[in-house]
Amino acid sequence: MHDLALEQRLARLESNERRWKAALLASLAIWGLSCARAHAEAQPDECRSGRFVLVDSAGAERAMLELDKGQPVLRLVGSNRLVQVQLGVIADHEGSASLYMQSADQSSFVALAATSTRGCSGLEMGGALKRIRLNTNLPKSEPEMTFRNEQNQVTGEFPHRHSQTMRSLDEFKPRPLDDAR
Repeated sequence: MHDLALEQRLARLESNERRWKAALLASLAIWGLSCARAHAEAQPDECRSGRFVLVDSAGAERAMLELDKGQPVLRLVGSNRLVQVQLGVIADHEGSASLYMQSADQSSFVALAATSTRGCSGLEMGGALKRIRLNTNLPKSEPEMTFRNEQNQVTGEFPHRHSQTMRSLDEFKPRPLDDAR
């Protein structure tokens, strides 16, 4: 009789354990499905804003995608906290775009623009004080190129428009080290 009561109690305990395990598994399954559904609903197909900012671990702004005068502009900031690359649509010229890059110490820059209103594209390269040293334009007629010295004086042009003579492009090529002395 003692053995029969013990066997019945053991059978009830095992039955209760199976029910608790089944209830726990069902609860976990329901919780997992609800989490998956909430995660799926929280992932929008798009995100809208007037400005997006990428910050580094110190919280400093390193990249910005924003509207400037109603036109989209992407700015990339160097470790010196200065804008070094800017890509955007030119606000004053509908359908025109520009790319501007400068060295970290601001000693040189390159600017590239494609304009639809004037029907030409251009490239400018410069040095210290943002002075343009080389300017090229590709208008509908013939290409134009202007060279300037450190004092911002025109030293050469193509096609020739001033009384100065155009220097040979060989003068602007880097010289081998032994010729530079």
